[in-house]
Amino acid sequence: MTFPGGRFVNPNNTSIAASLVRIGGSVILGVEPFGDFQSDGAVEFLGTHIAGVFLISSGKFAGKTTERHGLFAGGLEVNGSFGTQNTDLQNGATLDLSGASVLGMNDDERSWPQAGKLLIDGLTYTGFGVVKNARSRLRWVSLQPEFHPQPYRELAKVLRANGDDAGAVSVLIAEQDARYQNSYLLRRIWAGFLKTTVGYGHEPLLTIIWASMVVLLGWLMVTVGARAGVMRRTWPESIPNSESGSDYERLHPLLYSLDVFLPFVNLHQEHYWWPDAGAAGEIALFNRKVRFSGRMLRYYLWLQIIAGWLLSAIFIAGVTGLIRTFED
Repeated sequence: MTFPGGRFVNPNNTSIAASLVRIGGSVILGVEPFGDFQSDGAVEFLGTHIAGVFLISSGKFAGKTTERHGLFAGGLEVNGSFGTQNTDLQNGATLDLSGASVLGMNDDERSWPQAGKLLIDGLTYTGFGVVKNARSRLRWVSLQPEFHPQPYRELAKVLRANGDDAGAVSVLIAEQDARYQNSYLLRRIWAGFLKTTVGYGHEPLLTIIWASMVVLLGWLMVTVGARAGVMRRTWPESIPNSESGSDYERLHPLLYSLDVFLPFVNLHQEHYWWPDAGAAGEIALFNRKVRFSGRMLRYYLWLQIIAGWLLSAIFIAGVTGLIRTFED
């Protein structure tokens, strides 16, 4: 079925009806330089099976904004590639490929419809032609009128199958961004936390970066506390501070920070040392004396303990896929 330069006009109605048929060859609507394909109305290939390719290399889908016009090919099956190049979908023309199955998407950005006019929920394909990078394809997926997870996951699957693992991850993260975009406030806050700490379960190593930052900050805080003299021996409790035995466990600020942060690890630092809430001291900071209290250090260490449990749980959930399972 070839229309290398046809013009089909039936405003607000069907200009081409080719639904529920089997075509043993290819469908070509407009081929440069032989002529443009023009339609004013709905071009319908609903549930059609095409043995070859479906190509529009120079076309125009015209019609009024208030009229139904564009390409409607829900449930289309194409054994070859589906291509729309150098094609204009004017005045809100619809491109409906919902539930379609094609070998590849060989389109260009000029041939994409306006936002809200792309229907691709259920569309499956194995590769791309010209536009194949994740960033551009995410703009393509975002042209849907409402959120559907399948187009994001199909895009991620194809990117990963074609060797773009980083692009696939970015698409899956964008899927969750779109999912939570219109959620209530607490859900958006929780989503922001999951994205920042573990990439919604797709980037669990982000948790290690955050954990390292917390531990390093704890190292600094304990070092400052030790210099300010607010760290006190805690064991055995019956020994006064004045009786400082040389065999008592030495305070190592980095190990202490790790001991506080890691929930299931005992480095025998926290057991022997703890800040005195009633003590305070001064330290030199940029040639100035700064007062540092044991109470403030104690509050920070409590927060670090909570952060250790929370980040550890998030990391385990991300590595094991529990977060992604919950999102599904």
